[in-house]
Amino acid sequence: MLLILLPARPRQHPRVQTPADDAPAASVAEVFFVQSADGVNVGESGRTAPALLPRRGEVVVAVLPEEALSWLSIRVPKAPAARMNTALLGMVEDQLLDDGEHCHFALAPGARPGSTAWLAVTDRAWLAGQLAALKAAGVEVDRVVPVMAPPEALGIEPEMPPVGLARPSAFNEPGANRAAGAVPVHVHLQTGAELADAELPTGGQSDEELVVSVASADGVACWPASGTLARRLLPDPLPDSCRCTASPAAAAAADYWLAGARARVEARVTMLSRAERMVEAAASAWNLRQFSLAVPNRGGTALRAGWNAWWGPSWRPVRYGLAGLVVVQLIGLNASAWQQRSALADRRAAMVQLLRASHPQVRAVLDAPLQMQRETETLRAVAGRAGDSDLEVLLQAAASAWPPNTPTTSLSFEAGRLTLASTDLRGPAAEAPAARLRPAGWQVQASDGSVVISKASAAKP
Repeated sequence: MLLILLPARPRQHPRVQTPADDAPAASVAEVFFVQSADGVNVGESGRTAPALLPRRGEVVVAVLPEEALSWLSIRVPKAPAARMNTALLGMVEDQLLDDGEHCHFALAPGARPGSTAWLAVTDRAWLAGQLAALKAAGVEVDRVVPVMAPPEALGIEPEMPPVGLARPSAFNEPGANRAAGAVPVHVHLQTGAELADAELPTGGQSDEELVVSVASADGVACWPASGTLARRLLPDPLPDSCRCTASPAAAAAADYWLAGARARVEARVTMLSRAERMVEAAASAWNLRQFSLAVPNRGGTALRAGWNAWWGPSWRPVRYGLAGLVVVQLIGLNASAWQQRSALADRRAAMVQLLRASHPQVRAVLDAPLQMQRETETLRAVAGRAGDSDLEVLLQAAASAWPPNTPTTSLSFEAGRLTLASTDLRGPAAEAPAARLRPAGWQVQASDGSVVISKASAAKP
């Protein structure tokens, strides 16, 4: 799996001005990338030009920073898939600060019409430009995921304020009332220097200023740690259920900043690098490539994604179980085949011993059943007794099963086969001799007008 961190759109930050704000990006100079063989552990990482990215058939996942998205909790409209984007626009247009026609919408994984789900909003032209620039460099992005997403199954419908692409967070002004259940579930702290790729604001301070990212039932928000806004919007102390992480560069500053919640947080702050955050984000079920930005060839992408997921760590127990079943099956089949070969060899040895005991004149044994039959027929002929393949025996068998009052029109005998013909053998009358002779060990071929009788050959071992 190849993960690429997309740079944030400059227009989101008032301190950055761009002459062509809505124009798609023509090129991307450098990107931060991470490779993960199993979707859990971080492999190779670094910065490089898109054309130089390592690609060996992996699934390519683009990761959006916190500031690139706004979040809304909506009731998914009951609209067909082809008109869902239009329905979403009509539902949330009055909650956006930007023109809704320029927005790209993405529903949460598993969202169904009539259910409450998260709606991610970003700028369509900017995201399309980023994807087009990567594609021009030979990198086809299969999925787009947020680096941090709101909780999926809290059972809460937050009272989301009007948000848009120009706002840095889904929260209202300081001191405003938040949703009653808006308890943070994930707090991440990092430095402004680490977020240079995403161009996140640092409150006008140095690049070493802390930046706080929070995921809660209100969405995902990102603020500079300086000042009182971040502290006022976070409960003190933080609940036990809240996950607290910090980048390695912000570890010491994070302990100081969280001093007010030290009693509950001190032992639970874990280090999480940028690469680890990207791998963690890619493990989610989110995919922002929806509607107009959906991957054209969904079948091939889904097949490739399924193949990579199959070799991922989540399917490792299944793979081991299937491999174990195959090994057990192979061992069982080989054991059964060995037993059958042993039994067959014993039967052949017994037949050879019987042949030599009954006919000592036979020197070389090539086919014991056939040689036994030939020697027995020879002895019968010498003794003047008719065998099962002789005409007398076949005629006697035919007479015992022949339908009464049915004259024969022809009779022929050749190589132990007796053929009787009659114009009266039609339908059930033709099958009557076969039904009587087959239980006695005779081989009968019946058809309209003729019956062929021969002795059924014994099955060879």
